[in-house]
Amino acid sequence: MVDWWRFRSRGFAKLLAGEGIMLIHNGKVLQEHCVRAGITRDELLQALREHGVPRVQDVMLAVLEPDGAISVVRYDDIKPGDRPHRRIRAIRRNT
Repeated sequence: MVDWWRFRSRGFAKLLAGEGIMLIHNGKVLQEHCVRAGITRDELLQALREHGVPRVQDVMLAVLEPDGAISVVRYDDIKPGDRPHRRIRAIRRNT
């Protein structure tokens, strides 16, 4: 029954799974998002060091995942000419 609701309602699925919080975007720390997530600057810098990133400016994107892990995408992780993500086309469901 829960799977049926999760499939039919994106909001319900987000409620169950949670969603990530962007912490760094284009080399800049999003301080308001860090406060909302309860992450201090020192904790964020420690996570970057664990990913082998010496400076915030080297990070294209960092996200606090629903499970508590911090995902980091560095600028040098992306090959020239590649897009880091593709635009996802929204699919409307008849409900």
